[in-house]
Amino acid sequence: MQGNIEPGCVREVTLKSGLPGKWSIERLELLDDNEHILSVKFIDGDHPLKNYSSILTVHHEVIDGHPGALVIESFVVDIPEENTKNEIFYLVGNFLKFNHKLLADVSEGRIDRRALN
Repeated sequence: MQGNIEPGCVREVTLKSGLPGKWSIERLELLDDNEHILSVKFIDGDHPLKNYSSILTVHHEVIDGHPGALVIESFVVDIPEENTKNEIFYLVGNFLKFNHKLLADVSEGRIDRRALN
């Protein structure tokens, strides 16, 4: 991570999500703790997700009578000439599933977030 955790900060990520590639550089675009909103843009990397940006929101919900959360994430990404739209959407779908599972595991205490560093 370069700088404080605030919009504009940049981090280099080692990919473990099954995406083709080994690294990504991401910039935090928006972070609103009160509204539970996070927006990130990929600015470099050895993966096919070019000009990828996403916005994630977390909403408090009651699920089966228990407190829970509903996570909604939307994204935009360029489709490289060497890939089809379906190939890129498949990659993004797997990437989001991996990240959402990791978010659930950390938030429910199954994984200590300090172990992710």
